[in-house]
Amino acid sequence: MISASDVERYGYCPLSWYLERKGLDKPSEETKKGIERHKQVGETAGKVMIAEDQATDARQLIRGLMVVGLITAIHALTYTIPQGQRWYIGFVMMVIGVVWAMMAMYYLVLEPDRKKAKDVIRLLSISSLVVFFTGLVNLYSSRYDKIVLFQYESTNFIPLIITLLLLLVVAIYLYKLWNAVDTATGLRTKQELPSGKIRYTDDMEGARLLISKTYLLSGRPDMIVERDGQLIPVEIKTGRVPRGPFFSHILQIAVYCLILEDTRSRPPYGLIRYKEKEFKIDFDEDLRDLVLDKIDLMRSQIKSGVVHRNHHRPGKCHNCSRRENCPERLS
Repeated sequence: MISASDVERYGYCPLSWYLERKGLDKPSEETKKGIERHKQVGETAGKVMIAEDQATDARQLIRGLMVVGLITAIHALTYTIPQGQRWYIGFVMMVIGVVWAMMAMYYLVLEPDRKKAKDVIRLLSISSLVVFFTGLVNLYSSRYDKIVLFQYESTNFIPLIITLLLLLVVAIYLYKLWNAVDTATGLRTKQELPSGKIRYTDDMEGARLLISKTYLLSGRPDMIVERDGQLIPVEIKTGRVPRGPFFSHILQIAVYCLILEDTRSRPPYGLIRYKEKEFKIDFDEDLRDLVLDKIDLMRSQIKSGVVHRNHHRPGKCHNCSRRENCPERLS
């Protein structure tokens, strides 16, 4: 099993990677600082996930309470109307509800771009249910002067009281929603996290190692974010900000894309983030073939035990934590 980190180190220098596999490694102070920085980013991402989940829960509850509150508010207004006229109002509301439901079905079945019409379908569906149900209750109350479990008189304020209580609960959860959103936004800005719904971080509780049985690969991406319904792997680097992404980092993000392709769905791209600078790496067939070729080469070199340095850059050797044990280091 080859890990994404193995491929990243191999992309940096094959001999450095091989020495690390043999345990000949001495982490530098810069490496230790990078690990600590990475830990901070992971902890922040975990807090963002919690805050955004809280915001999602609050948002869903608010939507439900608003629908119920709208129904009770209409009921409260309806019971100010003389009983004999409620039948007409209820009938008209039911007709409107049926028309809106038919419009929602039209968009759902005949609209070619359903994703684009998603918000319209949702709005029409909810509105038709609310109006139709309210009209049905008005028809019922026009004959029996009561609604479901409650007995109403002309001076009864039960629906109004329920509406006010619902508004109070909505206000409480709106505060929680705003607080969660502010927290998540502040943490994202502080650590310069990528946009998108965070679905995974390697430091989150219960984070499991991602494994591809097809390619015999493993890895823990720093993050997986969801954008437009697609899972995107993210690798966050804490060192200097380059003009363009390093080759070794491109190979690493390609491995995460391969693993997601095998275990979930193929990502269209991966992200490499150097502090405030973000690079989008398209996961096309060329990159896919390149990383698979590198993995095959790594496996053949593991079997043969013959691995050599692949560069002539003294600066790269100087920054390598395996330098002291490297027989081919440059001066």
